[in-house]
Amino acid sequence: MPETKVQTSAETTRDSVLEAASIVFLSQPYDKATLRRIAQEAGVDVAYVHRLFGSKKALFREVLSNIFDRLTQTSAPMGSLLDRLVEMTHKDVHAPMKGGDAVGLFIHSLSNPEAREIMVEFLRLHVLIPLEAGFDGPDATAKAEKVFAFLVGVRITGRFIGLKSVGGQTSDEWKEWLVSTIRCIYDN
Repeated sequence: MPETKVQTSAETTRDSVLEAASIVFLSQPYDKATLRRIAQEAGVDVAYVHRLFGSKKALFREVLSNIFDRLTQTSAPMGSLLDRLVEMTHKDVHAPMKGGDAVGLFIHSLSNPEAREIMVEFLRLHVLIPLEAGFDGPDATAKAEKVFAFLVGVRITGRFIGLKSVGGQTSDEWKEWLVSTIRCIYDN
C-alpha cells in the first residue's frame, strides 16, 4: 500500500501564505505588496509571516521559485529546460495563474531596485545558466540569452500590445511557431 503524506497545519498555513504572496506579487508592484496585505490574504498574523520567511525579500525569492516550479511542470518532467520554457510561455498565455501571469510579476519586479536584483539573480541561476548548458559551442551564452529575450518579448508583446499573431493562434500553431523560431536562434 503506497504511503501518503499528511500535511501538518504548519505546512498548510505556509502554503496558504505562499499562495497569497503569489497572488499579491503577481497583481501589483513589489513596493506596493506589503507583508501585512499578504498576511491578510492568507488569514494569518503578519508576525507569523515574518517568522515563516524572515523578510519580504526572502518571501519574494520563495514566491519566484514556487511560480517557476508551477510554470515549468510539464507532462514530460524530464524534458529539457528549453522544452519547459516553451511550455511555460505557452501556459502563461493560454491559462494564466490566479492573480495574474508571470510576465506581470517580471515587469513589476523590474520597477523596484530590490526586487530587480532578486529577479535577475533568480533568472540567471534558474534559467540562463541551465539554458546555456543546453547549447553547444563558444556562443552558448549568447544563444541562451537570445532565446530568453525572445520568449520574454513574446509574452510582453502578447500581453501588453495584444498582437494577434503572437497570442491569438491555436495552441498547437503557437507552440510550433515558438519552437521553429527558437531553432532559428539555435542554428545561427
